[in-house]
Amino acid sequence: SRDFYKVSDENSTLSFVVDFFTYSLLRSESDFHFPVDAIDYLFGLNAGYKTKDEDKEYGFRLRVSHISAHFVDGHFDYSINSWRNGRSPQVYSREFIEIFPFIKFGSLRFYSGFTYLFNVTPDNLGKEIYQAGFDYYMHNAGFGIFSPFIAYDFKLSKIEKFFGNNSFMLGIKFGHYESKGFSIRFSYLSGKSIHGEYYNIREKYSSIGFNLEL
Repeated sequence: SRDFYKVSDENSTLSFVVDFFTYSLLRSESDFHFPVDAIDYLFGLNAGYKTKDEDKEYGFRLRVSHISAHFVDGHFDYSINSWRNGRSPQVYSREFIEIFPFIKFGSLRFYSGFTYLFNVTPDNLGKEIYQAGFDYYMHNAGFGIFSPFIAYDFKLSKIEKFFGNNSFMLGIKFGHYESKGFSIRFSYLSGKSIHGEYYNIREKYSSIGFNLEL
């Protein structure tokens, strides 16, 4: 994501941002091979506004985006000339608008969100997504150049019937918590897959990873 227009004064900031990113699913094989099984693309625009009021900060983000999902060659089993696990490529596409208001007290932020899918394939996906969560950075705990953090997110979606996705994260960020930097994190997820080609598969897993904010 990159700002293409931003205006601010002493207490408030308004920004317009272009989004483009992918998230990929890799498999592990022998000889240190990691073929890409699936990939999801997102591109769109968002606008954000935030303002400070004494000891708190509040604002919102409004986004319009497109997501599409695809299997790639790592999902194909060449030894039997077939797609793995009997899952062939399918059309998965979403165009949506979402709004996420938030309020922040120091380094503790609470947010909620509503997403409306105005065009979606397959058609058994619901058109509304409800979301809420928080994140907290312990930047005043005396750790110096790094800040421990904790975050939780709950998402209520519908595939024929409503279900919940839970995401928990615990980690350490190097650099100022509100600036770009590097973080190491432990994550736990329970719910439907985040990858569109596996949208109806229920998963439960934990992972350790890192994030580089450029």
